[in-house]
Amino acid sequence: MMKTLPIQTLLAAGMILACGASAPGDMDFPWVAFNDHLGNGGINPNVTEYSTAAGETSSGTLLDVAGGQETGATLTVSASGVSWEGQQGNPSAGTDAHDIFDGFVDFDNGSDASIALAGADHYTYTFSNLDTADVVTYSFAGTAVRGSATYTNRWTVVRLEDADGSTPAHSSGDGVVIISPTEAAIWVGSNHQADQGFVAAWTDIDPGSDGDFTIVSQQYTGAVPVSVDAGGVADGSKGYGVTGIRLERVVPEPATLALLALGSAGLLRRRRRA
Repeated sequence: MMKTLPIQTLLAAGMILACGASAPGDMDFPWVAFNDHLGNGGINPNVTEYSTAAGETSSGTLLDVAGGQETGATLTVSASGVSWEGQQGNPSAGTDAHDIFDGFVDFDNGSDASIALAGADHYTYTFSNLDTADVVTYSFAGTAVRGSATYTNRWTVVRLEDADGSTPAHSSGDGVVIISPTEAAIWVGSNHQADQGFVAAWTDIDPGSDGDFTIVSQQYTGAVPVSVDAGGVADGSKGYGVTGIRLERVVPEPATLALLALGSAGLLRRRRRA
């Protein structure tokens, strides 16, 4: 008669087989972190403000926005050729950008508030020291809001790099052009009106065994819907780098982990019988 293993043993076996090791110092529960590239105007003290703007810190540990604890995940910001401008605009209530970032990221005007991108310019967020367990994934959302209804041809492509897997979860509508599973262009020249507030987003992000992935924003100059720009081409003088970001660590519910563990225990039994 086969001995029944206690659930603690099954969970341990499942986690060892299915999950692998976690990143050192990473919190063992789900967390959500926000970064506002120039500070959030005192909206929430647990929002970091890593940036390459003058006088700002470009790298550091992300904080759990709920309690302010260090997550163990590191954000490093880098840039090439960007220009700093003072104009932004807050997204309208009811839009994706407002629903995600309201109360955490401030899109108001201010010195160096907007990141202008032209040609090969790029603004890059690199997340590192992430959990490498197979059952843990990450979700990312980011946007920029220039706030001018006349800038119909100013778009930015946001690209996910160095991830082993992901699922696109961008806003829908004419202000988003899907380029590939890891690239989307968003209409950032405006993005403040009631039918806008577009975000670039991915869920189910697997950072891989190296525990990192990167988000790059550059000017987009490809085709766009004529409902946005009559010329049908994003041929403006610039785009705008992502200024507000959210990173979420997603951990399955305990019941899901138990099922994974039971499956792993079954695999062990089959191997023993073989």
